[in-house]
Amino acid sequence: MAFSGFTSLMRSVFDQGMMRQFYPPTATFEPERDISSQAGQVALVTGGNGGIGYETCRHLLLKDAKVYLAARKPDAAQEAAVRLLEETGRAPEILILDLGDLESVRKGAEEFKKREPLLHRLYNNAGAVWVPTDMLTKQGYDLAFGTNVLGHYFLTTLLMPVLEYTFDVTDVRPRIINVSSSAHVVSYGVTGITWPSITDSPERQKLAPSMGSYALYCQSKFGVIMLSYLLDRHHGEKILSIALNPGNFESGAYRYVKGMQKSTVNLVLYTVEDGCKTQLWAGTAPEGTFKGGDYLIPWAREGTSDSRTHNIGVQEELWKWLHAQCERF
Repeated sequence: MAFSGFTSLMRSVFDQGMMRQFYPPTATFEPERDISSQAGQVALVTGGNGGIGYETCRHLLLKDAKVYLAARKPDAAQEAAVRLLEETGRAPEILILDLGDLESVRKGAEEFKKREPLLHRLYNNAGAVWVPTDMLTKQGYDLAFGTNVLGHYFLTTLLMPVLEYTFDVTDVRPRIINVSSSAHVVSYGVTGITWPSITDSPERQKLAPSMGSYALYCQSKFGVIMLSYLLDRHHGEKILSIALNPGNFESGAYRYVKGMQKSTVNLVLYTVEDGCKTQLWAGTAPEGTFKGGDYLIPWAREGTSDSRTHNIGVQEELWKWLHAQCERF
C-alpha cells in the first residue's frame, strides 16, 4: 500500500482548510431528538449490516421507517437483523446483493421491485476501503471503484423507475444519499480519475501497485461525488441527490489498513454513532433543507467538494462509461 497518497491527505488537512472536517464541531443535529416520525417511509441502506449503515438502519427503525438492510453476505445480514430487532423492537427487511457483482446487483434490485412499489430514501452507503490493489470485482473492475461507484450506479439506475414513481405518487422527491469521503480531495491528477486503473488489464496490473490502495480508494470516493452530481443533472426533476463526507469513524471497512497508517488513522476516528449523523440528516431533514447536488460534511453541515468534481466534461465521460459497463446486464 503506497503511503504517498495518505501523506497528501494529512497535508491537505491544513492546506485545504479541512481541519474542521477531521475535528468537527459538536453536532447540532441529534438523531434521537431531531428525526421526526418516518412512518410510511421506505428506506434502503446498502452495507446496512455494519458500521454507519447499521446505525442508520437502527435510527430509522426507531422512527418507524420500513427499512431494507442490503448486504453481501446472508449470515451477516441475518445477524444484523436479529440485533436490530433486539435493540429497536422492529426488524428490517433483508435484501441480499453484492455491489461487486453486477449480476447480483440486478437480482437484488429486481427482488426489491417485487416487494415494494415505492422507495423514499436510498442510502448508497456500502463501500470498499483501502483494499489490496489486486482485488477485483466479479466482472474485473478495481474493487473500490467497482463497488463504490459502478455497483451503486447500477443499483440506482435499476431502482430509478421506483424512485421516480414515488415522486409521481407523493409529489415529494425521494432522496439518494451518496456516501463519499474527505479522501476524495487527493485523488490523482487534473481530472481525479485515472481511467487505466479501473479495469483489469496488463496496464492496470502495472499501474495499480504504483498508485497504491489508498489512491484507488480516494479515486472511488471522487467518483461517488461525481455520480451524485450526475444523478442530480439527469434525474433532478424527480429525485434529490446528495453527496456527503460522513467523517472518520472506526469501522470494519478499515480491516486492510495496517501498521503506521492504521496508527495515524486512529488519531482521527470517531464512533459510528457520530458517523451516521450526516447521512441521517441528509435523509430525514425537512423538505426544503437541501437542494440537488448538495455536498455535506460532518457533523450534519453544508460543505463543498473539491473543485475538480464539478468538471462537467469528466462527469459526462464517467456517465457514459458507467452506462456502457452495465449495458449487458
